[in-house]
Amino acid sequence: MSMNVVTTVSFAGDIRTALGTISGGLSVGAGIMISRSFGRGDDEEVQSQISTVFFIAVIVALVLFALVIPFSLPILRLCAFPEEMLYSGSVFLSISVMTLLFSFINTIFFATEKARGRTKIVMYGNLIVLGVKTLLNAIIIVLVSGGSLEISLAMYLLPLASGLAFGTMTFVAIKRLFSKDNLYRVQWKCTAFRKAFLLPLAKLSFPVFVEKFLVPFGKVICNGLYVGFGSVGVAAYSCSQRICALASTPLNSFKDAESNIVSANLGNRNAERAVTFLIQTTIVTLATEIMLFTLLALFSEPLIYFFAKGNEEMASGMRIIYRIERWAAFFDAIDGAACGFLYARKKTKLPTIVNIVKLFGIRIPLFILLTRVYGFGIEAIAWSIFVSNGADALLSVVFVAYAVSDLKRKSAIESTNNEKLYSAIVALGQWDALDEGQTRRQGISVPVEVLGTMCQKFKGTLTQREMAAAYREAIVEARIAALEKEEVDAGL
Repeated sequence: MSMNVVTTVSFAGDIRTALGTISGGLSVGAGIMISRSFGRGDDEEVQSQISTVFFIAVIVALVLFALVIPFSLPILRLCAFPEEMLYSGSVFLSISVMTLLFSFINTIFFATEKARGRTKIVMYGNLIVLGVKTLLNAIIIVLVSGGSLEISLAMYLLPLASGLAFGTMTFVAIKRLFSKDNLYRVQWKCTAFRKAFLLPLAKLSFPVFVEKFLVPFGKVICNGLYVGFGSVGVAAYSCSQRICALASTPLNSFKDAESNIVSANLGNRNAERAVTFLIQTTIVTLATEIMLFTLLALFSEPLIYFFAKGNEEMASGMRIIYRIERWAAFFDAIDGAACGFLYARKKTKLPTIVNIVKLFGIRIPLFILLTRVYGFGIEAIAWSIFVSNGADALLSVVFVAYAVSDLKRKSAIESTNNEKLYSAIVALGQWDALDEGQTRRQGISVPVEVLGTMCQKFKGTLTQREMAAAYREAIVEARIAALEKEEVDAGL
């Protein structure tokens, strides 16, 4: 493939990825809410949430079709797409957007499965997509190499191959989501388009969408800046990113698993275990990154030549960028573990702030400074990525330290309040027993198991006054039931 093709795929692909982040935001928000409902054992609520999010995803995908495809040319012009490749880029973008429906459904399906702890189907699903997509792309490349297919036509077949791969997984997802054997199967009658669900979903999902959107959108802006180095700048940057992604993308699975598991533990009011899992995730993520980094370091030259396809100018640019950019993967590992915990704590705005600072506060201004003031060449791309990712990781650590401290503080307050609440209940029970003193109800009291049930039911959710009122109701009901039993036994 030529550098023009790589540039087109990178440019239009980043726009498509930016649009696809809508489903990413929905999946994270829905995953957090589903995990908490699942942790509470509320099966009816879980089914309602899954059904609602599924239909929201389908509706949003159809709206994007109507908005983006007719305006693909103006969108590319707005993003400073090279004029000589504008028409081909427009066709490529339109075809790419058509595949969004499949990826939206797949993303929501994976989120619902991960929220329930069923990660094997997610792994197999991704392997299906990867296998089908790789096979079809390999066939396209072989046809181009053999002269049976023109490069200009092959470029349009790439998004079609992706669509077919996503569609294969969508078929599996639809079958499972609508299966009668699925306890949480999708049904229109189970949807809950009400404020009580949609508002919390929006509050969780929108910041995540903004955060995820900023990454590809920032790349689109950066592509516009890198055009100053010619097609080689965009192509070398894009290919270097793909090599680095071999080490960073697998780590997303740890972040997703962490978010769902921590959410489930918080739903079950187990703060200590949630913090422990954050520490464990960070250690495992860094250890995995070290292993992947080492493997890529050993095979970096073959990978560079594989992407460059004999173009020495492109290979040289990739080598310069990759040599520096690869070290930023360690920052991504730290940031991923931190963001997973922040998502679970429903502090989704903090990762958004981090990405805004990274892209618009550091990466883009630093690139402009290095190129226009200090005269840096293509290596300015790599240094701006490295420095901005380092700042990103540092800021994420600060935010997660705040989130952990806040969680421990609230957990300690809740524990203290629960102890006081329990003492108040016991005292209230003793007062009630004395109050009824010498009446015919003497000896009637709430059994220990009833008291324990009341504590579990209202623990941490009611004030002492509300709990006392609830206890009065319970003890009165118990006494009435005892009186009725006495009357039945007496034959009245």
